[in-house]
Amino acid sequence: MLTTTKSSFSAEYLRNELAGLGFVKNAGKLWLAIPLILSISFALNILLDIEYAGQDLLVRGPRIFSWLKTLVSPQASNSDDDLQLSLPLFADDKESIEATVVRQNGVYDCRFLAALASFAATERGKETIFNMIRRNKDGSFTVTFPEAKSKPITVTPLSTRELDIYSRAVDKDGFSAGIWVPVIEKAYGTYLDQRQSFGEKCFHFVRHGIMDGRWTSSPELPGFAASYGARDERGCKALTGNDMNQLTTTSFELGDFGLGKGYVTERQMESWFNRSKTEAKFYDEQDKQLKEAFKNQRIVLATTGVQEKAEAYGLMEHHAYAIVGYDATNSRIVVRDVLNKSHFVRPETEYKFKDSDLSKPFSMTLPEFNSCFSGLSIERQK
Repeated sequence: MLTTTKSSFSAEYLRNELAGLGFVKNAGKLWLAIPLILSISFALNILLDIEYAGQDLLVRGPRIFSWLKTLVSPQASNSDDDLQLSLPLFADDKESIEATVVRQNGVYDCRFLAALASFAATERGKETIFNMIRRNKDGSFTVTFPEAKSKPITVTPLSTRELDIYSRAVDKDGFSAGIWVPVIEKAYGTYLDQRQSFGEKCFHFVRHGIMDGRWTSSPELPGFAASYGARDERGCKALTGNDMNQLTTTSFELGDFGLGKGYVTERQMESWFNRSKTEAKFYDEQDKQLKEAFKNQRIVLATTGVQEKAEAYGLMEHHAYAIVGYDATNSRIVVRDVLNKSHFVRPETEYKFKDSDLSKPFSMTLPEFNSCFSGLSIERQK
């Protein structure tokens, strides 16, 4: 241990004391370890910052490095991708705008699409979405996000490749409900690309250079930048001009044994002595906020994050879900998966989905919701 017999700590004195503890002897190894750890962390960030399915290591393996294709054969021409396809913006005018038609496809922007689906579940949202898009005479589209009404975004017509990769609007019979979803996704990607911070530009510049052989901060396709907001609530801000309030769940803040997944909080310590009373406070707060949110037709979404119970209940980890309704009488929350791969089941009583149509919303009680989700985000009132 450090001694304190001297009245002052000189540099030489501190060096001698640290040498006694072995720090100076291993300093060279320590300085080598620091850049190695930072390099590994940066590499992991690059691999985990996925813009679309073609960059997912678990899906494509080494093929995520798209520049490798140029070493084997020249890249195919994209001339066919420039065709202007005359597809309807809305298949049935405003009736085409429903929470259930929003289908995530190749772009990893579930948080934005969850916000869009939740918004589409309200009359306020339908009206806003219908009026925010305009088709121009040259086939391009102009999208005016409420957050930046004075700076509308104009995007080119959707190419065949974009139609293959971007999200879709699919009605209950499996037919197209128009191209309003991919158009908004492309515009939102452009919107985020134009508003990158200096740090984001540096990160994406390096990432695109390593992964794609393109030394630029802009994505390969405009809509891919919609994934830049995958870890925050910029989607709600763009669609409404409002921020979101963040509520944690009991499984995130309290955990199973009074140890949550974040910092120690006052409520967490309260749960050590009376867990049921503390849980009731969570449910009361969520109930109050949800009632107010749906009364005022606000955007609501939920995230699973690192949630070990999600898979057992038919849900996905690290995924955002649209909250499209709340039954205040029975305290049941209505959830929709924009990826169409989830449906809530109770493993102790159910072993398969009751309905094969995963586009339909499912409901769960507040205690069930708190067991499976990590966070609840509710559009803030001005």
